[in-house]
Amino acid sequence: MANLFGDSDQVALAGVKGEFKGEGGGTGVEGVSVNGNGVRGTSTANHGVHGESTTGRGVHGIGHKFIGVSGVSTDGVGVSGESTSEVGVLGKSTSSFGVRGISETNHGVHGESAQGRGVLGTSPKFVGVTGESNSHDGVFGTSVSGIGVHGKGGRLAGLFEGDMEVTGSIAAGNLNVHGRDIFQALQKIDSLEKQVQQLRQQVDAGPTSFGEPVNIPRTRPNISSVRDIGSVGGDRIFEVEGNGFALKAPIVVRFFNRTSTEFNSHDPGLDNPGFPPRHSTFSDGNGAFIIPNTVVPCRRGDTLHVAASDRSVDRNDQSGILWSTVEKVVVK
Repeated sequence: MANLFGDSDQVALAGVKGEFKGEGGGTGVEGVSVNGNGVRGTSTANHGVHGESTTGRGVHGIGHKFIGVSGVSTDGVGVSGESTSEVGVLGKSTSSFGVRGISETNHGVHGESAQGRGVLGTSPKFVGVTGESNSHDGVFGTSVSGIGVHGKGGRLAGLFEGDMEVTGSIAAGNLNVHGRDIFQALQKIDSLEKQVQQLRQQVDAGPTSFGEPVNIPRTRPNISSVRDIGSVGGDRIFEVEGNGFALKAPIVVRFFNRTSTEFNSHDPGLDNPGFPPRHSTFSDGNGAFIIPNTVVPCRRGDTLHVAASDRSVDRNDQSGILWSTVEKVVVK
């Protein structure tokens, strides 16, 4: 069979031209080879092969058991697709990948856009974008001044199956775990920690001595009033009121002179010999009491500490009984 050779030195005139003018889809030029290239085009400074069509494909390649169209380059782009208003490169497959990118040491697929998405994956019934790796991050998002990974969904913005590690802080308007509000739980924990701290302060305060120093329990009764109402001889007369005691219980009121301690003589015959002079009465049906005209040995300027007890048990006190709050009085 004879070789075919054509040349031209005019831009508008092809070296070799094949044209089909019949009806239907005929072939203008056909190249056939058993083991080599069916058609080969080379160019020093322009397209090796140029295909153009008004309403169809400019270049169409079919491979029954191999690649339909292959582009190879040593230092440039292997395959390039461009379009003014449509898709630059379109890959389509019935049961395999529409587009697949493979690289030994760089990105398998690289997408870049000046004002749009670099890479967009959509699917009407399955995952839009999937990232997989055997030994590294399946999906990695990074940004210089924006958000590394942004998720937005109609049901959930993000779903994590497995453990999650956060190295920075978490900012959330509402954080729920298994239907429980984490912020409310943290507030309750903070409140409980404060209560525990208060209890520890009560426990760690150590024993008291007849109510001084004292770690005031929540149920400690109260001395509400100590009034200096007069004098008799060299002593003073006081009226004492209290509340919060056991109902209709015997009340003992203790005066301790912090200044003239010689007045703190022991009362013989009392069951607790460590008491200074004290006075007794009974509380009423509301747990309150009043002792009028209580004579107390003291001098002008002395400081008296007044406390009362209904003999309830207080194991932290050296006396073994619960004392009221201590009222301090300076003798006029």
